[in-house]
Amino acid sequence: MECSGINKKYFNSNFEKPIKDLINKYVYFAENDVIMAKITPCFENGKIGIAKNLKNKIGFGSSEYLVFRPNKNVLNEYLYYYLNRNSFREIGAQNMQGAVGHKRLSKEFIEETLIYYPAEIEEQQRIVKILDETFENIEKAKQNALQNLNNAKELFESRLNKTFLNIDKNVNKKLSELAQIIGGGTPSKDNKSFYIGDIPWATVRDMNTDLLTETEFLINEDAVKNSSTNIIPAGNIIIATRVGLGKVCILAQDTAINQDLKGIMPVKQITSKFLFWWFKSIKNKIVETGVGATVKGVKLPFIQNLDVPFIDIKEQQKIVAQLDELQEQTKKLEQIYEQKIKDLDELKQSILQKAFNGEL
Repeated sequence: MECSGINKKYFNSNFEKPIKDLINKYVYFAENDVIMAKITPCFENGKIGIAKNLKNKIGFGSSEYLVFRPNKNVLNEYLYYYLNRNSFREIGAQNMQGAVGHKRLSKEFIEETLIYYPAEIEEQQRIVKILDETFENIEKAKQNALQNLNNAKELFESRLNKTFLNIDKNVNKKLSELAQIIGGGTPSKDNKSFYIGDIPWATVRDMNTDLLTETEFLINEDAVKNSSTNIIPAGNIIIATRVGLGKVCILAQDTAINQDLKGIMPVKQITSKFLFWWFKSIKNKIVETGVGATVKGVKLPFIQNLDVPFIDIKEQQKIVAQLDELQEQTKKLEQIYEQKIKDLDELKQSILQKAFNGEL
């Protein structure tokens, strides 16, 4: 399935096996066939393409593919574009069958699907040519927007890293000298009553924004008393030391944490927001230090012995203000480029709709 991309007209495979190992075991297709994923979420995501440059002009693939081989009445490229419409995918998604997570398009649905096409091959060729040229230009514009989006993110990361690299290393202190570091735990999942309460209990899944405002689970005081979890007061930060290694958030409210997280609570003249940005700047170092066979993590001594820049509180506030402002500007740029990418995707669908409504 990884050989077929999204919004990628042609695909080929780098995998080769003797035909005896494949025949009667996998779906057969040939050069120029249109291949489309029939299983969720690959179908909804647009996993579809035309087989190209296959060795010996034949191929085999996952049983989750549907293979289309147009006859002389329809061009394979015309069919590719026709099946790439969001309107087709939306109807297909509504008619999928099977258990949640394993829903598929049925062969019957595909066979009964109507396709509207010009009788003249020349007209189909004209439409395909327009779509090829238009989509190529749209893709170039999209790649430019993506590059600008990445540049904006990289610019902020570069400024963040330079900010802390330029601080005199002679003023460093161990994190354990500047903050109280507290671990967490998980209340027994067998006791359902523990998870009926109003105390937020955080896991790494909740750490999706800089400010953690809500959690998937809420627990009660009995859960806290009967487990190794701890409540970290609002305004402090939490970091992931195993699953999601390197993630960091500021707490918007008092929050209990699980065993994959550590609460960092400043006890001397250092602010949580300064520590937050500093942790952001050393994320790669934390990730690179992680050890473990399946899930990489770092131990408490590593966190305790991290060298933290210890500078005047006013200088900390100045750095925080500069990084906050730069982050706000970066987010505005990101929103502009993300909207442009969204608009370009919508433009592609609008053009497809016009193409098959006879408006090109």
